Amino acid sequence: MKLEDAIKELKKRVDIVQIISQSVKLIKHNNSYFGLCPFHSEKTPSLSVKQDSGYFKCFGCNASGDIFEFIQRQTGRLFIDVVRDLAARYRIEINNDPQSRINNTNTQQLVKMHELFQKQLCNDPLKYLIEKRKYSIEDIKKLEFGFGGNVFGLFKNRITIPIYDHNGRLVAFGGRIFFENDNRVKYVNSASSDVYNKSNILFGLYNSLTLIKKNKFCVIVEGYFDVISLFLMNIPSVASCGTSLTKSHVELLKRYTENVILCFDQDKAGQDAHWKALRLLLNNNFKVKTITLTDKDVDTVWQHGEIEKLIEAFKNPIDAIEVLVEKAFNESLSGIQCRIRALEKIISILTSISDPLIRRQYVRLTASRFKEDEYLLLKTVLRTRLNYPKESGLKNIEKDIKTKIATWSDLDRLLLWVAISSPESIIEYNYNFQNINSELKYLIEELKNGKDLLNIEINRKSNLFIEIKKILFSGETISVKDIDKIFSDLSKKDDEKKIQEKIKLYYEKLVSVVSNGNLDEIRKCLKIQKSFLKIG
Repeated sequence: MKLEDAIKELKKRVDIVQIISQSVKLIKHNNSYFGLCPFHSEKTPSLSVKQDSGYFKCFGCNASGDIFEFIQRQTGRLFIDVVRDLAARYRIEINNDPQSRINNTNTQQLVKMHELFQKQLCNDPLKYLIEKRKYSIEDIKKLEFGFGGNVFGLFKNRITIPIYDHNGRLVAFGGRIFFENDNRVKYVNSASSDVYNKSNILFGLYNSLTLIKKNKFCVIVEGYFDVISLFLMNIPSVASCGTSLTKSHVELLKRYTENVILCFDQDKAGQDAHWKALRLLLNNNFKVKTITLTDKDVDTVWQHGEIEKLIEAFKNPIDAIEVLVEKAFNESLSGIQCRIRALEKIISILTSISDPLIRRQYVRLTASRFKEDEYLLLKTVLRTRLNYPKESGLKNIEKDIKTKIATWSDLDRLLLWVAISSPESIIEYNYNFQNINSELKYLIEELKNGKDLLNIEINRKSNLFIEIKKILFSGETISVKDIDKIFSDLSKKDDEKKIQEKIKLYYEKLVSVVSNGNLDEIRKCLKIQKSFLKIG
């Protein structure tokens, strides 16, 4: 089918209400459906969707158009890509378009299976979703639940949950048992394929896109039903598909928000996943908060009908690191070994923070709560990062610094010590760093350009790298008072040096005017030189 014909056919086939209701709660009124516009912030519904004409219009921000326009606005994708994906979903192949054939091949079988699953959802599995999971018929249709029946091996007698990628393409299914005496694994997922890689797919992201834009944050939970429960409360959330959170996951999520709330199960496995996710998110500059539920997970609270309790909890999340510090401190009170383990746990988290200024604030918080030396704790964190260069430490780069390497003086080592312990001091103090080691000068210039010490390119065979390791692995610390005194002494020495240079200059000038016999100039030079001698 030609492209223009495919577009016309899609406008006939696509139910705009069904597509938009995947991410916006729509309520029917007369011949239209109304909901909160996803393209601007509002409390009163101003988005109108006409099912018969296939158009939407917002009376608040004036956004309007057909289903192609809606998806483009929602995902930021190109028009042709939206057409291709919808064409694949509705089994329309576009002539002379290789990508359309690929999409169609990958999607066609999944769409057929999905339609069959939805038709088979009745009796016991439907009863389970209504009575046990507390979903309305409207919710079940919107969420597109299905049932594997007795036909499909992997999904046999399992409730099926469609998995969409962030572009809205159907890529896989999740399946859950529901019979009480079913001893099989609780959850299964489709096998990996060309369109389904668990490390790249976040369940619920597509449905949450408009909510993320509106709320400026996203919740990360463990299970599919946790995501579904939050979505039905208009809270944006995602979960990985049966795997730990990966770097690809957080990079995908970062396209839409840098504000995350963690809400994992309260059992050991859930808490282990929580801290692993926290380290990964912090290392990618996310702002992370957390909430702690009295029940096991979000879905359990939902099933108990305590929706207001959930909504209130997500209105007041707590900074994730503050929670960790307080929890670790309480665990540390049982003895010295518990204290050591608690500090090691916190250090592993602090090490994950890539922003040096943010890291410094949490180091200060931890030192204050545990009554530990702040600079010793900071140096321990830096040393820990140094030991793991592949993950987050100093880069293993064997390229030469394009400056002449000079010897290291005691002053150079002192300034390097300050740069490691308090890089902001190097930036704040107005000191002339000209007559110092060339490697150190390079490091200071990079710090002044806003780079973190651990992200500056350093030759690991250089003297600079050796000197850094010496300082980090020494048992010595440096305080703010020491740093102030160091720069105060350096400033005094600089002033004295400048005076001596001026005395020398006027002495040379005095010799010159004496030889010329100019008495007025001689008196003038002597007077100036005398004033400098008094200062010196």
